[in-house]
Amino acid sequence: MSFMSVTPAWTLDKPAPKASVLRRLFGAVAYEIRMRRAIRHVNSLDDRTLVDIGLLQGSVEDAVRRGRRR
Repeated sequence: MSFMSVTPAWTLDKPAPKASVLRRLFGAVAYEIRMRRAIRHVNSLDDRTLVDIGLLQGSVEDAVRRGRRR
């Protein structure tokens, strides 16, 4: 019996993606999930509460993503 390499052929042609690329990708996805969750939460507030904190219904996403403008 002969010994066969367990390394897939595609790994010999080019190196596998760096862990940092995958980390950035997953980090970006996690960030987007957090942003959408926060937007949903703020959108669930009633209009009176939004006015109390200085927001209108149409400006919620911008406020959550970019924060307060000075």
